[in-house]
Amino acid sequence: AMGAKNLFLPPLIARLNKRFEKKAGMTYFLKGRIFSEGGENFVEILEHQGSHMMRSFARANGLVVIPEAITRIKKGERVEVHLLCYSI
Repeated sequence: AMGAKNLFLPPLIARLNKRFEKKAGMTYFLKGRIFSEGGENFVEILEHQGSHMMRSFARANGLVVIPEAITRIKKGERVEVHLLCYSI
C-alpha cells in the first residue's frame, strides 16, 4: 500500500435494527447494511448469509461481528461493525 500506515478502515459501533440469535462457540461475521438515522448509526443484518449468496455481498457495506460467547442480541443493542467501504 505504498507506505500507508492505516491499511484498514476503522471499526464502528452501530445499533442493531432487529434482534439476532445464534449458537455459542463461534464468532460470526455477518453481512450487514449500515445506515444513519437521526445522527446515529444503525445496522441491518442482511438475509442470505451463505458464502455463495452474492446478492447480500453486493448490498453489504459492513461486517457485523458477533463474539463467540454471545448468543442473543436485542434490538437497539450496540454491535461492532467492520466497514467494507468508506461511505455509509
